Amino acid sequence: MYIAPMPTTDMPNDVKADYEEARSIFSQSPRGSTALLRLAIQKLVIFLGEDGEELNKSIENLVVVTPDVGGIRMARAYSSLLQAPLAIVDKRRENEHSTKVMNLIGEVADKNVVIIDDLISTGGSLLEAVEAVKNFGARDIYAAIVHPVLADPAIKKIEKCSIKEFITTDTIPIPDSKRSKKITILSVAPLLAEAIKRIHEHTSVSSLFENTSVEA
Repeated sequence: MYIAPMPTTDMPNDVKADYEEARSIFSQSPRGSTALLRLAIQKLVIFLGEDGEELNKSIENLVVVTPDVGGIRMARAYSSLLQAPLAIVDKRRENEHSTKVMNLIGEVADKNVVIIDDLISTGGSLLEAVEAVKNFGARDIYAAIVHPVLADPAIKKIEKCSIKEFITTDTIPIPDSKRSKKITILSVAPLLAEAIKRIHEHTSVSSLFENTSVEA
């Protein structure tokens, strides 16, 4: 996770130090990244109309999808969190620069799916996952991805593909030139602010992630 250095010098030295310590924790801790991914998923659920105790009560036929086998552990944790089935896009690497979707493990036909990942660069893996679940009969397709690197041509791929909404965070600033009606950006400021507060008060920062069962 990337968090920019404090942009202003008009701050007391102790606050600057606390900020940099919090920045270091979130940048180096796997739980920092997975907590933000969980935030993205929770925000997605709320957006779709969270109601009652079950997180996905308002989302009919939800399936959590990982775009490759490397994300199985993370996806399994979210599958449990959302009380939703899990599907895996099975890919094979054809050469150094390309992969090919071979199969989809799990059932997505007539289901709404949320594709989760920790990072998007050029959007190749996401696009492959979107095309795969669409070919296997998925209905509405959402993506919740923490770090929006969004290297070219990621925005064009998001715009043209079948994703209904792409949800990410502001761990990496997204310039206006890369904004899209499909993209929802969630602020990590409250989480970072709470970490700074706890460091300043010499209380536990790790407890911020006690309920984060997602594994990196």
